[in-house]
Amino acid sequence: MGHCRKMCRSSLIYEMIGGLQRDKAPFVAYGYPVNPEICGTKEVPGRLAEWAVEAVELTGATYFEFKIGRCNDLQCDIDTVHAVREALGEKIEIGVDVNMTYSSEAATYFLDKTMPASISNVEEPVASLSEMDRLRADYGIPLSSHCTNLDAIKPYPNIDAIVPDISLLGGIDSTLELLAAARALGKRCWLRSMWELGIAFAAMCHVGISRPELSRPAQSLAGFAEDDLIKGQPWRVRNGGVRPPDRPGLGIELNYLALAKYKVA
Repeated sequence: MGHCRKMCRSSLIYEMIGGLQRDKAPFVAYGYPVNPEICGTKEVPGRLAEWAVEAVELTGATYFEFKIGRCNDLQCDIDTVHAVREALGEKIEIGVDVNMTYSSEAATYFLDKTMPASISNVEEPVASLSEMDRLRADYGIPLSSHCTNLDAIKPYPNIDAIVPDISLLGGIDSTLELLAAARALGKRCWLRSMWELGIAFAAMCHVGISRPELSRPAQSLAGFAEDDLIKGQPWRVRNGGVRPPDRPGLGIELNYLALAKYKVA
């Protein structure tokens, strides 16, 4: 037991959960439409297209993912997809996250009108798993879900991928179990981002660099945080990903002064 504790204190997490499967943990560049209350919906496509170019250049990502469905304007979403595609060209993959805001009719119309943009993945276009399954069968565009209840998703073979969150699953061990089970079910996986600070983002990086089940760059919102609450420079996506430093464990140290600054009484 003492030997195991010593090994854990001296080993990198990614070495203990699969070893290096790739040279860095890959991440997408990510974007949100500007707040429609501040910026009229007619300006959203151009603004997000500009951000897409900046984000891809900054991160070196080969995939740009962005949220739609926030402006309550379906045509705005369609125009945004085409504006982003035009701005990025054909070499960068694009994916959209709808957050289940569309009706079946709206999702059908959206997929019809955005076919020329060659979207690589649509995340949760509708709330119903059965409707997602039908849309995938009808349009051939890959669809993903945050549903990690495999019993619930098993009856829907057309849903391509499951996008789990390490924290919501309870940690790295349970995430590895989910990845293995999803692969056995024939589902692709990549990691979801939910405004991680330094510790949680480090966990994403260690899982992302070490697990062969992950078939696409993970989401990343870490760059939007004001402070990641760890000592040293924040981990940023560069050249398409993040390589954890060669330090034991997660390779980070909590910044207690920063933590105290944001403490809520």
